[in-house]
Amino acid sequence: MNIFQLQERLNSAAFAGANLISEDFRLKKAIEQFSEMSSANPVFAKIYQTIKPLAEDTGDKTELLLESLTLVNAVCTAAAVTGKPEQTQKIPSTDTIPVQCRCSEVSALQYAINEKGSGRYEIIKNALDTDSEALLDYRIKPYLYKGLNDRYSEIGTLCGKILIKKYGNTAIRELKESFDVKDSKESLKKLRVIENCGEVENDFYISLVMNESAAIAIREEAVRALFFTEENTNLLIGILNNGKARLRDTALYVLKGFSNQVAKDTVYKYDQEHNVKRGN
Repeated sequence: MNIFQLQERLNSAAFAGANLISEDFRLKKAIEQFSEMSSANPVFAKIYQTIKPLAEDTGDKTELLLESLTLVNAVCTAAAVTGKPEQTQKIPSTDTIPVQCRCSEVSALQYAINEKGSGRYEIIKNALDTDSEALLDYRIKPYLYKGLNDRYSEIGTLCGKILIKKYGNTAIRELKESFDVKDSKESLKKLRVIENCGEVENDFYISLVMNESAAIAIREEAVRALFFTEENTNLLIGILNNGKARLRDTALYVLKGFSNQVAKDTVYKYDQEHNVKRGN
């Protein structure tokens, strides 16, 4: 029994109806088998604690089934694993463990991120400043991704900070996987969140710079991100000599911030040549 097989079993139970769960021996068997995996990692332990009451014969299971499905679906999505469930034995490690908080805490954040009106920034900022556990609730992360595109840039920036602080490498991986190089509006915001990692994501920045099918605004921002390490000096010189005008200007700007002699000489030579051409 793996996480994807459990997901399939829960979906079947939901399709049949919560009132028939007490008669669903396949679901009970799946829960029993999953108990053996609960010691594998804290995420599976949390899942097992949530689904275990579904195997009991008493009480209305409608809300519990919905909560179980939401949690399992969130973990499966975070796993970002392709292929058939039976081919996958475990999910990749993540930086955080999904939690489940009171609905009142979660709904307040969901409203602040997703709706319109005043006071939203203060609610989100307070949650970050107080290190609210609700920020790790499995229902909140999709809202944080959506919040990156909020009409108020301050809220988008705040959502990006939360994703990095609370979800770390998991968020970075998911942002890269959903990255559309031709969509400059949304992907620019994703790229600026990824830039919080600095030179760690240097290979990603380079891949965008070299991707000629990418939107020019994406490539320009990626050139700007090459500032994080002076190992990019030669690449920037190549852009300065052969790149498109907007990329050349950005490459020159980055090179001017480098302290190595090659960069300094290149900038001096470039300025001298272009001043002569302009007749200065």
